[in-house]
Order: sequence, then C-alpha cells, then structure tokens
Amino acid sequence: MQCRANATTLHTCGGGFEAVKSNAAEADRVAKQTNHLAAQGGSAVQKSVEAMELIRTSSGQIGEIIRVISEIAAATVEQAANAQEVAKAIQSVSSVTEQSAAGSEEMASSSEELGAQAAALRELVVRFKT
Repeated sequence: MQCRANATTLHTCGGGFEAVKSNAAEADRVAKQTNHLAAQGGSAVQKSVEAMELIRTSSGQIGEIIRVISEIAAATVEQAANAQEVAKAIQSVSSVTEQSAAGSEEMASSSEELGAQAAALRELVVRFKT
C-alpha cells in the first residue's frame, strides 16, 4: 500500500511539476515580452530625444532668421527715410531750377528791352550829331 501511496503522490506531484513547468515557461515568455517592450520604449525615448534636439536646433535657426528679417526691416525703414530726403532734395533742386528759369526769362526780357532802348538812344545820338 505504501507503494501505491507513493505512486499516487508522485502522480500528484508530477502534475504539480507540470504546472510549475508551465508557469515557468509563461514567466519566461512574459519576461521576454517585457524585455522587448522595454527595448521598444528605450528606442521611443531615444527618438524623442533626437526629435527634441532637432526642435531645439530649428528654434535657434528660426531665431536667427527672425533676427535677419528684423535687420532687413530696419534697413528698409532707413532706406525709406533716405528716399524721402532725396525726394525733398530733388524737389528743392526743381524749385531752384524753376526760379533760375524764371530769372533767365526776366533777364532775357530785360536784355531785349535794354537792347531796344540802346537802339533808340543810338538813333537819338545820331540825330543830335547831324
């Protein structure tokens, strides 16, 4: 009877060993899956770090672009002010030119009048001489 009891115990224990073996295999599978997921997570973290570095670099480049655009805008404003000054100077030169032309016309008219008066005076002088 003791053999039978030992055989039953072994059979019962054997079933328990199978359960332990099955649980160990499941634990091994879960550990491998967890390891795989951890590796994927590490890869995702690395990609996130790389993306953040690209964003940081891009932000710096965008800042530099904004600085250059600001400089261009300031230069454009300065050029516009200079263009206004040039326009005023041209307007002033135009006004002086108009005044000079008017003066020239007056001088030409005066010159003609003086020429006519000189001719009339010459005629008078010739009459008095004769």
